[in-house]
Amino acid sequence: GRIVSFDKDEILLTSGDYYQEQKVQDLKSIFGKILKINFNTETYKVISYGHRNPQGLKYLKDKNIIISTEHGPIGGDEINIINLNDNFLERNYGWPIASYGVGDQTNPSSILDYEKKYSSHDNFIEPLKHYTPSIGISEIISIPKNFIVNNENQNFFVSSLGLNLDEGDLSLHYIEADNDYKKVIHSQIIPFQERIRDIIYSSKLDCFILFLESEFLKS
Repeated sequence: GRIVSFDKDEILLTSGDYYQEQKVQDLKSIFGKILKINFNTETYKVISYGHRNPQGLKYLKDKNIIISTEHGPIGGDEINIINLNDNFLERNYGWPIASYGVGDQTNPSSILDYEKKYSSHDNFIEPLKHYTPSIGISEIISIPKNFIVNNENQNFFVSSLGLNLDEGDLSLHYIEADNDYKKVIHSQIIPFQERIRDIIYSSKLDCFILFLESEFLKS
């Protein structure tokens, strides 16, 4: 999961389904949700639901928008826009009813049915972008305006894990979205040949710092 600051008293916390699929659409459960936790009152609030396994999280305070990334089952990794200005009951992202992936995965070590298909995102929020096959999606981070000259759109890097470079794994993904976060204008894959677990921006160094994993690539 992922934790980011929301304001001085609150954080945002992602929670996956942990193979408790029947609880994801249950608003009384914390499984498959993005939660806002208040340190002073020691209470939490469900911000959005219908998530499978959110791995990346970014809060855009000026827009009151959250951008999240999450793993699909087999395929169907997603970049989602969560507009906090919308009605809460509309912030349903569809899992385990809707997905662009396939397969019935019920526990950490077993995929029972590779042929299982999910419903469409009708009546649910469509992802800004989805990846099929999966890229092993991880963190998402804004790109400062000074990095891209004469570009007034919304620009992000998305990191990926996985093991197959041909599918977009082991890479950094550049995403350019319109200012309403309704569509992707341009995307580009920057191969690293390393699993990218995390990425942060250092304003002091004016650079991005990537956390890489290469253990699985050793012969």
